[in-house]
Amino acid sequence: MEIILAITGASGAIYGLRLLEELSEKARVHLILSTNAKKIIEYETDYKIGEIDELAFKSYENDDCSCKLASGSFEHDGMIIAPCSLKTLAGIANGY
Repeated sequence: MEIILAITGASGAIYGLRLLEELSEKARVHLILSTNAKKIIEYETDYKIGEIDELAFKSYENDDCSCKLASGSFEHDGMIIAPCSLKTLAGIANGY
C-alpha cells in the first residue's frame, strides 16, 4: 500500500507523527513536512526531523515541484493531511 502523509504547521503535530508510526508498519509512507510543520514538531514534541524521516519510506521537501508526488500519474492508495492547518484546508477547498 502506498500512502502520502502531509504534516502541516497546525498545532497538534503529534497526531501526524503517531499516524506515521502506525502507518509505517503497514504501508509505504511518502512523507511531506511543511516548513512550519518542522518548527511546530520541534516546539511541541521531542522528535528530531531526522528520526521522522527514517520512519517514512521516502520524504520529500514541500517545495519540490519535480518530485514524483507532484505528478498526477503517481499511483497511491490515498493521502492524509494531519494535522491540517486552516490555510491548507482553505487552499484545498478552493483549488488553490
